[in-house]
Amino acid sequence: MSLERAQNTCNLHGAKTVFAVIVIFMGLIVVSLTFSWLDILRINRFVTDLLKESSDSSQDDCFNCFPMDLRSMISPDRLCDGGKVDVLLLVLSSVTNRLARDAIRSTWGSLCNSLNSSIRLAFVIGNNLNKTYNSFLLEESNEFHDIIQADFRDTYANLTYKTMIGLKWSVTHCSSVKYVMKTDDDMFVNTELLPILLQAAPNRNFMGGSCWGPSSPHRQTSSKWHASLRQYRKPLYPPMCSGTGYLLSRDVVGNIVNVSRDVPFFHLEDVYVAMCVNKFAVSPVSLNGFSIMIGSFTPCAYRNSVITSHQLSPETLKKYWADSRTCPLSLLRPEQLFKTSRVV
Repeated sequence: MSLERAQNTCNLHGAKTVFAVIVIFMGLIVVSLTFSWLDILRINRFVTDLLKESSDSSQDDCFNCFPMDLRSMISPDRLCDGGKVDVLLLVLSSVTNRLARDAIRSTWGSLCNSLNSSIRLAFVIGNNLNKTYNSFLLEESNEFHDIIQADFRDTYANLTYKTMIGLKWSVTHCSSVKYVMKTDDDMFVNTELLPILLQAAPNRNFMGGSCWGPSSPHRQTSSKWHASLRQYRKPLYPPMCSGTGYLLSRDVVGNIVNVSRDVPFFHLEDVYVAMCVNKFAVSPVSLNGFSIMIGSFTPCAYRNSVITSHQLSPETLKKYWADSRTCPLSLLRPEQLFKTSRVV
């Protein structure tokens, strides 16, 4: 390049720089007249997060970044031995939630874990680092043989670990089960109707519950479900089912466990499972009777149509269960219960 051409290039670059500075300065004037300083700070934070996110290349996949090789503390290894097992219920709980677990055992869980039942139930729990509580949990496990505990910090931010540990356990210890259901310890699950409903469900490529299509992440820092741009850069989550209760066919469980090794950890467990399912192109379906809220109670509804209901205290659960026994169980066919709608 000649000296004259180089000088002209430098002059051109210098002129562009001066022009850019003028444009930015004028833009700042316009912004300051249009927005409050609080708005400007929010815009600045948004742009900063966006710039950070653009430099992060590990959002979509990785190699063996989530191996889940956590130490097992308690495992009911023989839970699925003996008899035909159609569905395994994985109930996420916490070390200190003994009252909730006992309420489930005395209500809808009472129809599980016997040799003449096709349902198995296990509570999935982390480590709260309290030796006394952990010893109580071990005693509880010795009594009921229905607890899975792994060595990770038991916090809300680690629910993904809890779910994935449960799914991985089902693959290694309950491999012949036809379906797995993930739910929580503040739920009502209709274990009378569930086996009937599943007789009409697909036995492959199936995920169903209270589900919806692509949705926007919560970017507000005050939200319980907040996800920053650094944590999740895409504008939409994939289709998903509420973590309050969803069903998976056995092949989908195995595929989730397999692909999860290469899907970076994400703190919202229902979103993380959706990210995994999206990798092998299974579309969730919304099922009648599955609710993410506490359903309006009538004895016959909870006996013959409600499949899941959320946010029930142990006392409420026991009352609803007792009251629902006053209504006769209807003779329902599988196709009457298994009604789906596509998520959009």
